[in-house]
Order: sequence, then C-alpha cells, then structure tokens
Amino acid sequence: MNGLRDLEMDTRIRGFLQIHADFDFTIHYDEGYISFLRDVQTRTGNKTVTGIKISRGEENLFIWCFFLAIIQLVKDEAPSYDWVKYIYIDDPISSLDDNNVVALACQLSELMKDCRIKTVISTHHTLFFNVMYNELRKEGAASRFLSFDKETNKYIVKNTGDTPFFHHVALLKELKKVADSGKI
Repeated sequence: MNGLRDLEMDTRIRGFLQIHADFDFTIHYDEGYISFLRDVQTRTGNKTVTGIKISRGEENLFIWCFFLAIIQLVKDEAPSYDWVKYIYIDDPISSLDDNNVVALACQLSELMKDCRIKTVISTHHTLFFNVMYNELRKEGAASRFLSFDKETNKYIVKNTGDTPFFHHVALLKELKKVADSGKI
C-alpha cells in the first residue's frame, strides 16, 4: 500500500472517477482498504455520508479508473512501471450502462493514442468495440477482424472495409423481420 501512497493513486484515480461517478473514496493506506462516500442533499443542506455500499456498476467504474490511472503511469513512463511491455485488456465491460461504456471507451482510447506500449483489447461488447475502433482508427489503415470460418474450420483475419461488425444492427433487422411477420 505504501507504493500506492507514493504514487498518489488516490489523486490519480479521482481524476478519472469524477468524470463518471457521483461518489468519492478514501484509500486507507495503513489499514489496507478503501471506503466510499457520497454527498447527499438534505433538508438543511448537503451532508457527506461515509461508509456507503456502492453498486456493482459503480464498483466496476472504480476499478476501471484505478486501471486507467495505472495505464497513465505506464504511458508517462513512470519508473514504477517502466518494466511494462504490453497491456492486455480482456472483456472490460461488465455491469455498466451504455453511457459509461462509451465514456470509458473514449477515455481509454484517448490514453492509448500515441502510447508506445503494445496493447491488446478483446471484447464481445459491440458498443465498446465500435467506440474503441472508431476512436483509434488511423486514416488509411486497413480494418481487419478476426473471425471463425465455418467452411474451413479455421480462424481467419479478413478485411472488413470501413466498418467492422454491427451485430446489434443485424439483430435488430432480424427482430423487425419477425415482428413484421406477426410470429412473435
């Protein structure tokens, strides 16, 4: 925990968290835990309520912001993280509403721009993927997508043109077709 204190992680995390959430936190470095608090409106004014239980989505936001703070340290080549050669993010979106998915994807892509560390992000969340893709896409670069070819029974990397996949649009099209047929 002293390493976190030395890096002023509470300040770094708070900078990211304030964009997404209406709660705050305290890192109790000596005791080794984090507590959460929120300002609430009362009849007589504002009151800070400490020791609150945050939702699962808010927990994920906090963890994301912690991770973003670490990525910022890596990108800034902080001595504590100069050993990092790769960043791998596996399916990062869980229990977040679409607004937070978009906001976090934009924030992450902004950190990843001009980052010299090789990064892999895997996800099955199409909205997150599309935001990251559009934010990080380089002009003139080919768009490729890893998929499974059922005919050859192999994975292939194929050029997708300007737009990667939009499963949610295809799903809406299918739902519309079924709804129009009256066979729901």
